[in-house]
Amino acid sequence: MAKRAPNPLRRSARSQAAILQAAYELCQQEGYARLTIEGIAARAGVGKQTIYRWWPSKGAVLLDVFVDQITARLDAAPIGSPLDDLRRRVHVTAEVLADTTIGPHIAGLVGDAQGDPLLARELHQRLVAPARAQHRELICAAQAQGELRADVDPDLVADTLFAPLWFRLLVTKAELSPSFVDDIIDTVMTTWTESQTNGQHR
Repeated sequence: MAKRAPNPLRRSARSQAAILQAAYELCQQEGYARLTIEGIAARAGVGKQTIYRWWPSKGAVLLDVFVDQITARLDAAPIGSPLDDLRRRVHVTAEVLADTTIGPHIAGLVGDAQGDPLLARELHQRLVAPARAQHRELICAAQAQGELRADVDPDLVADTLFAPLWFRLLVTKAELSPSFVDDIIDTVMTTWTESQTNGQHR
């Protein structure tokens, strides 16, 4: 019986999985800043050019490593009203960013994206834009149900809720505790759940 030729698609899938696993392991052991394509290739048992065939940079590799983990945690089933689900997403975002197996490496990836337009575009398209669209959908639904004031820009609500989390991750490195998240939510919601007659901008 003649031998079958190796399936290149299966071989590629195995190689890609090995590369992603190697990148994750090295990132946990050495940190994002010390991660290199050469190191990933050595750990995965592939040539450097094999990695560059699918990813243009280490940031692109790490984006593939983490994007599914992050979206899976964010995209849990609805738990209640739009406002309840929005609160949950703020808390889950903080938990993800505070997770030492994810947060510091995402911070490094964001840093690299400032000088890498291709990585910045991928980061926006695959992580930032989908998350922001879901946040906006919940905010608009909460406004439609009277849970939030209808005269407030949904993008402003999203920025005010989520920007402090990223500021702590990227700038101050302060703790992203549940109590901090509750304080942000309570401050924002106290302002924007006021009635439109009594709660206009001062």
